[in-house]
Formats: sequence, C-alpha cells, structure tokens
Amino acid sequence: MRNTVKLIALVAVLLVVLGSAALAYNEASALKEMVENGELPPVEERLPNEPVVVEPYEGIGKYGGTAYVLSAGGPGDAQHINVCQPILVKDPYTGEIEPNIAVGWEFNDDATELTLHLREGLRWSDGTEFTSEDISFLWNDYYFNETLTPSPSASFPQAVVSVDKYTVKYVFDKPNFWYLEALCGPSHIGGAGYMPTEYMKQFHIEYNEDADKLAEDAGFETWDQMFQLERWYCFWYPGVDKHIPTLRAFHWVESGPGVWHEVRNPYFWKVDTAGNQLSYIDDIQIAEVSDDEARNLKALQGQATLYFYTPTLEDYPMFKREEAEGKIKVLLWNHHIASDVVLLLNQTVTDPMKRELFQCRSFREALSIGIDRDDINDVLYLDMGEPRQATVLANSRFYKEEYANAYIDYNPEKANWILDNLGLITRDGDGYRVAADGNRVKITCVYSTALVPAAQRTLEIVRDNWRDIGVELNLRAVERNLQNQMIENNEVDMTMWAMDETQDSHLASFNGSWFYPSTAGAKGAFWAPAWGLWNETKGEGTDEETASIAEEPPLVIKEIGALIEDLKTAATEAETEQAGSRIIDIHAQNLWMIGLVGNPPKLVVIDENLGNFPETGITSWDYMWLSTYNGETLYFK
Repeated sequence: MRNTVKLIALVAVLLVVLGSAALAYNEASALKEMVENGELPPVEERLPNEPVVVEPYEGIGKYGGTAYVLSAGGPGDAQHINVCQPILVKDPYTGEIEPNIAVGWEFNDDATELTLHLREGLRWSDGTEFTSEDISFLWNDYYFNETLTPSPSASFPQAVVSVDKYTVKYVFDKPNFWYLEALCGPSHIGGAGYMPTEYMKQFHIEYNEDADKLAEDAGFETWDQMFQLERWYCFWYPGVDKHIPTLRAFHWVESGPGVWHEVRNPYFWKVDTAGNQLSYIDDIQIAEVSDDEARNLKALQGQATLYFYTPTLEDYPMFKREEAEGKIKVLLWNHHIASDVVLLLNQTVTDPMKRELFQCRSFREALSIGIDRDDINDVLYLDMGEPRQATVLANSRFYKEEYANAYIDYNPEKANWILDNLGLITRDGDGYRVAADGNRVKITCVYSTALVPAAQRTLEIVRDNWRDIGVELNLRAVERNLQNQMIENNEVDMTMWAMDETQDSHLASFNGSWFYPSTAGAKGAFWAPAWGLWNETKGEGTDEETASIAEEPPLVIKEIGALIEDLKTAATEAETEQAGSRIIDIHAQNLWMIGLVGNPPKLVVIDENLGNFPETGITSWDYMWLSTYNGETLYFK
C-alpha cells in the first residue's frame, strides 16, 4: 500500500511538471494593472515553480464577476466557494491520495517516519513564501508547547522536523501509515496542519518579548489567549481578521458584522489547463441572513450564486418550481452522511436517575424503536433518504448491514413492553412515565439548527413519537457555541449533531471521531463529555472546575481507546480489519448513539449563469463540503 501511494505521488508530480512547464501564464486584468503599476510582481514570480494545474469541469472559464453567498451565521459559509487547502487531497470517488501543497511523500520501511516534499515557491496571500517551517512551527511551538497544549494527544507525532526549506518529516514512535489520510482533510489537526509562521510569531512569547503587551492591548490577559484565538482564525475563520495570510483562492478585505467581503488572492498557486491563474471570479460578498425564510426568498429571487448549506429537502419542490423562471438551477447531490440527525444521550449526565436510565442499553433500544424513521424520511427527506442506525457508511471496510438496520423498525408496542419491564410502569396524568425517584421521565435535548437545518422538524417528530411511549422530550434550541459549551461542561441530557466523519480514515484520526470520547469537545464525547475530559487530561482536568467534571470511563471505553491506537499503528491490512471491526462491533452492541435517516440528497441551488459547477457530486464535511470540486474554477457564463 505504501509503495503504491508513493508511486502515485511521484507520477502526479511528473505530470504536473510536464504540464506546467509548457504553459504560458495569464492573469485577471485587475492583477495585470497592479503589475503595471508596480504593486505586484509579474504572475510568473507569484506562482510556484510547479503550479497545480486544474482541469475545469466544463471548460476554460472567463475572469470577472462577484459571487454572492447567504450565510446563516458568520463568514464560514464562504468556505463553500473559497475552499480550504489541505496538504494532500483525496479523490472521493477513487480514494486515491493526490498532491496539493505537498508534491510528493514517502514513508521509511517501518512507517515510523513520513517525509513530505513541499511545492517550491508557493506563497501566502501576502507574498510570503510557504516553507516547511509553516508546518513545523505549528507542531513545535503550538502542539508541543505546554502552555498552549497542556494535554497533547498520544496520537501526535513524536517530532516534526524541518529537514530543509521544502522538506518536512513526521516521526512516530509506532508505525502510522494512516497518517497520510489525515493530511487530506478536516480529520487533520485544526483541519490544515500548517499556519502562517511569520504572522503568528508576533503573538508568541518565544518570538516576541512584547507578546503579553500586544495581547493586553487587544483585551486579553495573557499572550497564549490571543495566540489560541488567532490560530483558530487562521484556518476556520480567516475573515475575522483581514490581516491573516491565507493559501485559499480569496483573501479578506472586509469583516462583518453581518457583511463580509473577500477578493481574489493574487498569489494563488493554481492555474487552469490553459495557464490562467485562478480564480476566475473577482470577489465574494457574504451577507448574514439569520431567518430561514428570508434566506430562501433571496435565493429564489436569484440573489445567491451558491446556496446549499441551509435549505432542506422540504424546500426542494418550491425551488424546483422557481427553476422554470430561469434565474436559478436546482440540483440534488449525494450528502455523504451516516445520519443527518443523530441523537446523543449523555452517558455521564449528572442527574442520578437519568444516568441510570441512559446507561441502560434496553432503555436506549426502546427509545430507538420508538421512533418512526419512515415518517421522518417521508416528511423531511421526500422519501429519498435511508432510515439507518448510527454506524459507518457502506463504503467502509468495517460496514455491516445488520448494524445499519439494527433497532430501526418502528415498534412502539415493543418499546412500551421494554419500558414496562424496566419498572417504568406508573404514568402521571399526562400519560408520561414516572421514574423511581418520583419524577417524570423527561429528557431535554439541547440543539442548534445552524448545523442541521432539519434538526427542529426532526426532533418534533421524535418528541411526538416518544410521547406515545411515555417519555417526555423537551426541546431547547440554543446558539451553536452555547451548545458546544454546555456539552463540554457536561450540562446536557441529550444533544444532536450531524453524523459525518465516518470514513475509515476518520476512525484513525486523532480523536476516533464519533467512536471514542477522546476530549470533552470531540464528537465522540457528545454522548459522554465527562469521559472525554478524563481521557483528554489523563484524569486530572485542566483546572479545578474541569477536574470536578472529568470522570474515569468504564473498561469498554478504554478498550475502544486501545483499539483506536491499534488501528493507527496497524502494520497489515489484517490488523487494520481486526481493530476497526471490533470498534464498530462494540458500538453496535451498546447503541450509545441513535441514528435516524442517512444519505439524504443535498439540495444545491446555484445561479443559472454559474459555470463549471457539476450536475452531481458528493458533499459533506468529510470532503470539506465542495473542496474536491475546485471552487476556484467557477465562473459566470
């Protein structure tokens, strides 16, 4: 496997070199004017020695135009056009790993060392050259810094070394050929694996003795607080600070509130097959429209170049009717997701009676078969989704059909029988069951619709279903950041999320994704935050408050943790199969998560005049939404 990957990388590099060597480069007229005025160096000097050559979906586009994006909250939605740039990329159809920032790679014989060869001459949006230090700095001065990362993951490399300006080496204490997968997308640390070193050094006390003063002037108590925030912005929300250099196709010139503006990155390092520096589109305007109906109306009126993150399949007929007017084009893509809404009962809930019930597998089984998934699929997904349990998708080597179909058939009679046999026989005047402590069996679900547009309607159907089996479900919608905070503080009975990151590579990522509570904030910890905090801090907590939350997990959870490590360090496919299958087996047997409907089509609405946008495709966080479809090649016909 490792030799095959290495061969693919070397062939790809050769093709890029041969292809780019024959190209005469061109650029947008606005950039030409800046060159003529002495504001920019010539395009040949702004591009790397070997630019990435992108073949557009339909054909060569033309420069010009503004893309308009409607955001439900914040500038993050612009990522759907201005996509992030991982170190390597993975084809969602073939599974092949391809060059991006790195042009080549190789493992040593026992896969304890991974060497990356970076693209020479690649530059940040401010013109600073990207070098191996932009990777090693992230590790040596952030993840290996006790102040910034007091509890480093056991899955981290033992060392990250800048061999030379364009070569970086990751050193592991055990074989780790899975790490190559992690470099391909959001499963990697921080989603990118690098940061703009020259920019970030000003906030680091080791490089700027005035870093504390800089932080104090900005309203922080210490330098590390400001560094943490700036690091977060570097990848996720670079638009919050327009001074942050980026490797994306656009960089920010205006930042909120409510309106964001980003323009073409003059140093972007990709060209089309005719040698035109990308992107074709001049700029992106992002407008925050918090109301769902208002966003839909604007999109129906043709005020959105690309609209896909927040509309639901319930909106499909409405948009399809409007398509005939010629302003919009309506598509259905494959939403590669295990469950659009997954229910997560907190196994470490603080209420003693709820904890006893939630940790009872039979109780969770009753809740699962007490849900009418066919109704949810019909009402919310136009019967185009797949009622399924919370497990990996069918493209995983660990997939088992019986696990996907386990406890998904609607059977309220059996659910009532199970709950009766758990001793929950007594009901109050409203028909709800009464627990041994005299209180009604009541679950409050804390959720946010910012992540899953169908969450509200889905939970309302679940609430009505559970009423029929005597369990009260209260719904509490909160802002997404508050939801995360409440989960990390172990303050929820139940929450929900969209069950992405079920690809095999995510199982071997740094936190095991859904299948292991590695930190209080990891997805796996949404169903057990106190266990996650214990695992993250080795039982100590990060301070007095978190120490009181952290709770040692049972042996079965520790077994999953050990299996995650076995999976990452597996030296053979047989070892990989054994460890991964055992993890999925344990989850199927315990039903900690309750899946509802997966693989629903994703409604995508685009400007009728938008070119190079595929008719069909795969979209999910696993593939960084639209990142594999080269948003920089979109243009206006």
